[in-house]
Amino acid sequence: MPNYDPIPLDLIHPHWINKFHLDSLEGEVKTVPARSLLGPWRFGIFSKMVYIRYRDSRPCLARRVYRESMRCSNPFWKEYGKEDEKYNIRIFLKDFNRLIDSFSVVEFDPNESIVPVGGESHILDGEHRISALSFYDKDVTICEFPDAEMPCLDYSFYKDRWMSDYCMDVVAYESVPLIKGLRVLCLWPGEEVDSSTLGEVFYSRSFRTGYKAYSRLRSALDPHWAGEAFKGETRFVFYLPSEADYAPEDSGESKLVSEPDEVLRVSIIVLTCGGRKNWWHGGGIAYGIITPIEVFWDKVRVGCRFIWFRFKSIFANWDNNVWISFYNFINPFWKRHDKLES
Repeated sequence: MPNYDPIPLDLIHPHWINKFHLDSLEGEVKTVPARSLLGPWRFGIFSKMVYIRYRDSRPCLARRVYRESMRCSNPFWKEYGKEDEKYNIRIFLKDFNRLIDSFSVVEFDPNESIVPVGGESHILDGEHRISALSFYDKDVTICEFPDAEMPCLDYSFYKDRWMSDYCMDVVAYESVPLIKGLRVLCLWPGEEVDSSTLGEVFYSRSFRTGYKAYSRLRSALDPHWAGEAFKGETRFVFYLPSEADYAPEDSGESKLVSEPDEVLRVSIIVLTCGGRKNWWHGGGIAYGIITPIEVFWDKVRVGCRFIWFRFKSIFANWDNNVWISFYNFINPFWKRHDKLES
């Protein structure tokens, strides 16, 4: 049934109207704080907020985070519905910088555009606008379509594609203070947990720890700890609890942290270079030698995976074009042969 409500669909790009069939759904226009749309389901928004924070003070880091996160969801740098206007990273950054500068001084104008939002606050389009407005803690006018479903673009979406652990750690650390109610579960070697019991997972980070690294890490998290050290995989899961929250602290050695200040402290120890230098690889000289190699290899690894993806895509495109050209070349002769036989 067509949408007869007074919803300004002309302020939403036709690409997204067609993609999600918004003209056949009921929607509600309202103004909300932009930060109310932040959540584990959209990791890319936090990546863009990191770019805003560091674009002047640490431009190389800002551009790297932006580039790695954007290529995961848009590997060919084509703006959907605007392919002829936005087709490379320079244009994307130029437009984003203009948007940031604008929202730093003015409010969101609902007469120019609105942000379409699906069920459970999943943004259908407008990550750049929401990230800039959230950074400056401003309001945004949205049109909420409860029945529109948007795929979850959480941290695993980016991790499975071409975003490095280094950039993801930066994004996760910067995002911790922005997500209210965030908890962190520390799982020591040999311990497992079903992530589906933890509500909505924002970020998960694993480390292979030896005896010395394990001991130093446990001591950093709990100065009163005096137990036995183990080696193996240590994992930290940052998540928003569900209504029927699972309580893993009732069994095993796992540690659940729920106080905001403590969650932030754990994120510093686990996700930042300054925090990890005291325990990762045992700290000291070993950390200073091994870590730069790991960071470099991490960047090369995801970069090569992305290049290979682009190469396969271009080759597949080229291959199809060759066959199409070959068919078009022989087609006239084929038809002429048929006519001669008749």
